Amino acid sequence: MSTAKERHAQARKKRPVLYTEAGITGLGKNKTEAKADWLAKVKLALEGNWAPLRITVHGMTAIVWRDQTGWSYKILRDLEPGDQKEFLYGCGCGSIGRNATERAARAHLAQNLFVLNGRTGLSAIQNVEDMKEHIRWVEFQYCFVAWVQAGKTDDEAHGLAWPENWPEGVEPVDVGALPG
Repeated sequence: MSTAKERHAQARKKRPVLYTEAGITGLGKNKTEAKADWLAKVKLALEGNWAPLRITVHGMTAIVWRDQTGWSYKILRDLEPGDQKEFLYGCGCGSIGRNATERAARAHLAQNLFVLNGRTGLSAIQNVEDMKEHIRWVEFQYCFVAWVQAGKTDDEAHGLAWPENWPEGVEPVDVGALPG
């Protein structure tokens, strides 16, 4: 039978060794393996596309960039002509990739255009499936407000606002008639 001290020593041997530098952590059975894992992660992080992207539509801008933690974006609103911007939203997307991060940024840009400028925001979106989802989201927003104005609580209105929950005979909003 082993002593507590021996069991603790065995458990320590089984734990992975961590090596962290510049916000990146490598794991291994020993320090050499942990450093090798760290170096592999650094090399992987440096591969691929690092080009940032700026998307400006109707006085709002999405900035998409990559750092050591992955892809991120921010949504900014123009306050006045020139370089004055107001930060609205930011999101770290991690390892989902540049294209998926750009799609997420465009979707949030479109939502902010709708909420803050009264535009559909479709001009911010390039992907057809994302456009369909955004139109569904805009319809939800209009229906939610209509249900609240009809006396429903926010929770009730949220449940009723999705098109699949609409009463028979209710038509969706003509999103195409709204400003882009």
